[in-house]
Parts: sequence; C-alpha cells; structure tokens
Amino acid sequence: MILMDNSISALTAHRQLADQKAAALLQRVEALTADLTSAVGAQPVSAVSDIANLDQRGEDEWIYGKLRFADGRLTVLYRYSADDEADAHYGVAPEDRWWNNVELTKCKQQWREKMMDDAVLQSLINRIKEALVARAARIDASLAAVQKVLEAESSTLDAAMTASVDGFGSATLAEHWHDVLAKLPLDTPDTLAATYSMFETLCSAILHERQVTPKSRDRSLQFVLRECVDELAGADPAAAKQAGYEILKTFQGLSSGLGALRNRFSSAHGTLPGTVPLDPAYAMLAKNAVATAAIFLLSRHQANPPARRAGDAPSGPGAI
Repeated sequence: MILMDNSISALTAHRQLADQKAAALLQRVEALTADLTSAVGAQPVSAVSDIANLDQRGEDEWIYGKLRFADGRLTVLYRYSADDEADAHYGVAPEDRWWNNVELTKCKQQWREKMMDDAVLQSLINRIKEALVARAARIDASLAAVQKVLEAESSTLDAAMTASVDGFGSATLAEHWHDVLAKLPLDTPDTLAATYSMFETLCSAILHERQVTPKSRDRSLQFVLRECVDELAGADPAAAKQAGYEILKTFQGLSSGLGALRNRFSSAHGTLPGTVPLDPAYAMLAKNAVATAAIFLLSRHQANPPARRAGDAPSGPGAI
C-alpha cells in the first residue's frame, strides 16, 4: 500500500510539473502575441502558418489546423477531416472552405502545444514578413501613382505660370522663374532661395508697373507682398476686397513659411551647421505654392489695370 501511495504521489508531482509548464506556455502565448503586435505596429497585416495535425481521432478521422495572426490576436483555424469529405462531395473549392476558429489562449492545451511548435511559429513569422514586404510594395506603388499625378499637375502649373510671366513681359521676372525651374531637379536649397527671390521680384515688378510708391523702405517679401495685394484689391467691391484680404492672410503665411525654409535650409545665407538635408519635396511644394500665388497676382493685375496717375510717365515691366 505504501508503494502505491508513493507512486500516486509521484504522479501528482508530475502532474503539477505539467501544470506549471502549461501555465508557462500560456504566458509565452500572451508574450508572443504582444511581441508580434508590437512588431507589426499599425500595419493592417494578417498571416497564417503552415498546417499541422492537431488531433488524430482514428485511422481516417483527424483534426488539423493552422495558426493565424491578425488584429493583435493569435487564433487557431481548424477543420475536421469529415469537413473535407463533405466539401469534396458538394464541390466546394478549397479556397472557399470554412475554417472554425478559437483563440490560442482558449483552445485545448494539446492544440496550443502543437501550434507553439518551432516549425509552425517560424512559418507564421515568415508569412508575416512576406505580408509586410507586400504591403510596403503596395505603398510604394501608391506613392508612385500619387507622385505621377503631382508631377502632371506640377507640369500644368508650370506651363500656366510660364504663360502668365511671359504675358506680363518682365525679362527679369522671366529669368528668375526659369532659374527656379532649372534648379528644381538639382538642388533643394538653391531652389528655395531662387523661389523666394522670384516671389520678391514678382511683387516688386507688379508695384513698379502700377507706379506704386513703396510705403516701406524694407523691400523684403513680407512687405512687398502686402503692398502688392493692397494695390490689387484697391478697386474691388467691398466684399471682394475682404475676400482679397483673406487671401492675403494665406499669402502672408506662405511668405513666412517660405522665408523660414529659405533662412534655415537654403543657400541664401549659408546652410546652418548640423542642418539635416531637406527633402526635395519641400522645394516642389514651395515652387508650386509660389506659382499658384503668382498666377493669382498676375491675373488680378491684368484684370484690374492701374489707373493713370496725374503727372506719371508711362512705364512697363521691361523697365525693371
């Protein structure tokens, strides 16, 4: 009897050890889920492992499954061999066959052990990697498509700006605009400096053409832009003038932003030590924004010609 009691005690000890290991495995599942979720981040990817046999119920009856990671969860997808026989009988295609599912933390312990096998886990990790690589490729394709559209729109904008500048007739302004286009694909800092200079030249040219006496000795963009918009909105109805001042606020923001980029990153004052190279997209943004503003200002100038002031001598844009 004592021998029997010792044997049962030994069994109890082995069961307790198995319970401890099962609990440790469950904790490992939770840790693995957290690690995979952190690794994937916000990317909406899902993946499944290779198939493994979960339970052999008889010579011709079994349950098989695969591990799935999606939405921050690990689940077991499983099917019965009888399901395959029924689907085959009714002609259900393999890709359309239904899989039952249960969370890995809530499935049978034996299933969890099978799904936490090294080969199964490695196949899942490989599939997640493939999904991330595929997603990056899709994002690259989307970016390329957007870039293509932006480049097409930018080309249209460049053509409209060139036509507006040519119509204005200032050789200096035309030279500055073509300088911007020439520098754009070559050097971001130089493009920013050229864009800023071109915008200043544009505003000064419009004021000169309209024979406006500057109110400020400071001829930097901030001041000439304000005077330019004030002049162009001067003859508009009150409502339109108010709208013009609202646009002025946008232009002033553009002026400030462009000035900040120029002072920090362009070659106008020398690049500051430790400055990280600026992405060429900023140069494209600055060029497009300034071209849009310039087309508006030039169109307002043409639509609202200056009134002849008494004693004023004729002048033209080619004079500057």
